[in-house]
Amino acid sequence: MWHSLSIEEVLKRLNTSNKGLDDYEAERRLKIYGENKIRLEKKNFIEIIIEYLKNPFLLLFIVADILSIIFGGISEGSAITLFLILYIISDYLHDKKSEKIIKSLEENIESNVLVIRNGKYEYVKSSKIVPGDIIVLKYGQRAPADIRIIESIDLEVDESSLTGESEPVKKYNTILPKDIPVKERKNMIYQNSYIIKGIAIGVVVETGNNTYYGSIYKNISKQRRSKSLLQEELDKFSYYMIIIISIIVIISFVILLIKNILNLYQLIIFVIALAIVVIPEGLPAALVLIYTISSQKLEKDNIYIKDPNILEDISNIDTAVLDKTGTITYNELIIDKFFYNGKFYDVKYYKDKAEIIYNKKIINIDEVKEFLIFLYNSIEDYLTIDIEKNIGDPINLSIYRLAKYFKISKFLERYSVNYFDPYRKRSSVIVKYNDKKYSIIKGSPSSILSISKYIIINNKIFRIDKYREKIEKIEKEYGKRGYKILAIGIKEIKENEDPEKDITFLGLLFIKDKIRDGVLKYIKELEDLGINIYIVTGDNKDHTLGILKLLKLNYKIIDANEIKKLNENYLYKILKDYHVIVNADPLDKYRIVKTLKDKGHRVLFVGDGTNDAIALKISNVGVSFYNATDIAKDSANVILMDKGIDNITKLIMEGKRIIYNLKVYILVMLSELLGIFLFISIGFFIYNQIFLQALQLLLLNLVIETINSLYMGSSDVKDKKILKKMKVKIFDRSTKLEIIRNMIFIGLTSLIVALATNDNSYIIILFLIATQGILYIHYEKIFSLNITKTKEYYLSIFLSTFITSIFLIGYLREIIQFIIPSLIDIAIFTIVSLYFFFIYWVIERVENVRGI
Repeated sequence: MWHSLSIEEVLKRLNTSNKGLDDYEAERRLKIYGENKIRLEKKNFIEIIIEYLKNPFLLLFIVADILSIIFGGISEGSAITLFLILYIISDYLHDKKSEKIIKSLEENIESNVLVIRNGKYEYVKSSKIVPGDIIVLKYGQRAPADIRIIESIDLEVDESSLTGESEPVKKYNTILPKDIPVKERKNMIYQNSYIIKGIAIGVVVETGNNTYYGSIYKNISKQRRSKSLLQEELDKFSYYMIIIISIIVIISFVILLIKNILNLYQLIIFVIALAIVVIPEGLPAALVLIYTISSQKLEKDNIYIKDPNILEDISNIDTAVLDKTGTITYNELIIDKFFYNGKFYDVKYYKDKAEIIYNKKIINIDEVKEFLIFLYNSIEDYLTIDIEKNIGDPINLSIYRLAKYFKISKFLERYSVNYFDPYRKRSSVIVKYNDKKYSIIKGSPSSILSISKYIIINNKIFRIDKYREKIEKIEKEYGKRGYKILAIGIKEIKENEDPEKDITFLGLLFIKDKIRDGVLKYIKELEDLGINIYIVTGDNKDHTLGILKLLKLNYKIIDANEIKKLNENYLYKILKDYHVIVNADPLDKYRIVKTLKDKGHRVLFVGDGTNDAIALKISNVGVSFYNATDIAKDSANVILMDKGIDNITKLIMEGKRIIYNLKVYILVMLSELLGIFLFISIGFFIYNQIFLQALQLLLLNLVIETINSLYMGSSDVKDKKILKKMKVKIFDRSTKLEIIRNMIFIGLTSLIVALATNDNSYIIILFLIATQGILYIHYEKIFSLNITKTKEYYLSIFLSTFITSIFLIGYLREIIQFIIPSLIDIAIFTIVSLYFFFIYWVIERVENVRGI
């Protein structure tokens, strides 16, 4: 509807104006329309239960429950029902905790958008905009709602996520037929599309679920994510284990049936319980929990993980491709000096003023006022700059800040804007100045020099030819000192003239960007982790060389222009020797990441610009920043609230730490479950005894898989160097050997305990719980962890013992009666256990099996 109305009619229907809403009206509409968020219908309790019951292992529980109620009576049926409820509650709490953490993280990175309210420009959270708000969007931003365009400058929009069209669409204010398709509505910007060129001012017409994107989001959200490598590995392992266990269970069932040890009902319940114990059905929920808790931990370091499963990929990273700006330097730029009219001027800043100095004397501002006016009006996105909140392009912010000190604050009337192009390496703005039309062009010195014909020296215009070499020499000299150098030129435009041809070279800006503290230390830490570092920058060789010298980094530099035509194999050979690439455009970054990935590397890429989106998407882990463009943030897997290589180091270390913890947890859990299975199998096949009943097996499963997941992943690695040589693959040969050895140890020692205690189930179960704790203590030393230093470890021990005691309290009387006459048996059991532990220790030393 909105696309078929004139802008006057749209404003009238929304009861708004070009001055925007006032605060009272905006608040009133927020209560009516709600926050600008996509809200899916919440599942009711029955739907949630049905979702959980799709788990085949819980279906086994239900079968066991029904049979126990029919044949075993209310008491036994109630016990199994209680186990079923506990499992569902456990999974539900895991999911809810994960959802809560992720929701909290998402709120922390919500974008601010520029709106007009009370006739003034101000930033508000994207969730707080309402129909009738007047909004300003610029290059790189994502549309937060459906917007009808009021006016635009050189506007192009990427709508591929909505329409499937890969080419950007030109947009402008017009009136269109009512029945025109969405992809042809040139006067509308729909939610979740991206501004890839130009600027737009529009009125918000729909928010939240009422947007076009909101109407199709329900279908988009149903698309399932592909499984991670770890999940695939676990699925494969579980598949083979299920086959093996199923064969053993079927054989056990047949033999039990033939021997008539149990009646049919008891037999079915026992076999189901045995299958449930051995198969780690609680692992997927535990994985979700450990990843989300780790994400919450990273949030405290101002690191936001969009999808917790990406932690697995982070742990595998062996190559990091870093943008110099923002990671090596702060990207908080100040203009330290400038070259204009053939002279060098220094800028000295104070708290509330600045001075321009020439030949050690403070000059009258009129001497450079025209230069500052042109410089100030070279800012493309002046509407979206907020100097107080440091919002805007860093170079434009530095220009804006300098001009404000000298009370140059009025923008000239402008005709058009040609935004910065990373391939041309320049931008231009056409303005009206002294009743004439001027083009103001700024960009890299080489780009501006290539289109310059004249230069101003001592207030006179000369041909630039004899000055070109001098300017290049100045650029080279100051670049080596670590300055970022920007050139600016102007042209008075006659009719039908090219605004970027034969311009007048106006001057150079020498911009300082402070190097981040501890950069060298963090780079060395990454290298110690076995990670190859690449620095890719659009800056020139001299400037980058100056930064590397200040850092004392001895990396070899290559110009991106030298690798553009190389095929992938030759490019990879170059990348083995050269780790700094200068003058790189977005396509160069993409090719570098793709080549490294194709050659088997796991690549982390850091970028914050619109043109970094393609490299961010193709990398294994894409990292962007809180103040990056929306399309860069949306293409990344990780958002850093603070820039800096230190956060990238923390991110990779946490990824490795969490997978390291997970490996230990899976190793101990599978050892314990398979050990129990071996214990039950030996008792049955050799001694014709069933040492643990179905309910007791279900109790063990609850304790081992669910309760002990409380402290999974909570421990830190004491020796960080161990992470460097860590094999992330969970089920490698050494891990499988560890599991088999532990299984035999647990199975045999449990059998001894059962025989020594005359099959006292309470002692057997407590012993099995204790063996899990012993294994963790053992691997705490082997894997250099601090498991027993965490409160979660002791909480899980308490809960395990407490729950076991509640369910098996009837056995306490048997224990008391058993203690005195069984002292000799206990002594024998202790001696035999120590003997097995000695064998265990000897095997470990001889085979040197560590599971690392």
